[in-house]
Amino acid sequence: REWRDLASAQAEYRRLEAQIVAKLLAVHARALDRLQQAVRERTEQGRPFEEFRELYDLWIECGEEIYAEVARSEEYCRLQAALGNASIELRAQQQKVLERGLKYFDLPTRSELNSVHRELRALRERLAELEVRLPRQAPSANNTTRATRARASQQASKRTSKRASK
Repeated sequence: REWRDLASAQAEYRRLEAQIVAKLLAVHARALDRLQQAVRERTEQGRPFEEFRELYDLWIECGEEIYAEVARSEEYCRLQAALGNASIELRAQQQKVLERGLKYFDLPTRSELNSVHRELRALRERLAELEVRLPRQAPSANNTTRATRARASQQASKRTSKRASK
């Protein structure tokens, strides 16, 4: 089912993407038509281009005019919105397939990592709250705590090595 949903989401995205590309190709064609018309008018007025840059600037101006007309249209706005929604749906379907694959291979999934990250953040916030509430201990107490931890770590290592030697 997930693969079928992914294929469906991909097909919808590609269909909408093709429509956007067709619109943009039409913009390009219309911009070239408008450029041709502008060049013809300028030639008829006896104002030839002195530099290539002038022709380039005119081409850009024509393209921007046509694109602005298309981009402001209701149809293009709906198409852009539909493509955005299809993109989000495609990403969600890809994520579902990926999550299933990761679970199949007993690897952590994105949702599991997000959950662990949220828990870790909550624990850090809680620790920060507790550190603020606790009175500051003298440096010697910190050293004692470190020494106690070091002894506990050494004792745990000794127990582990005794078990391993049995």
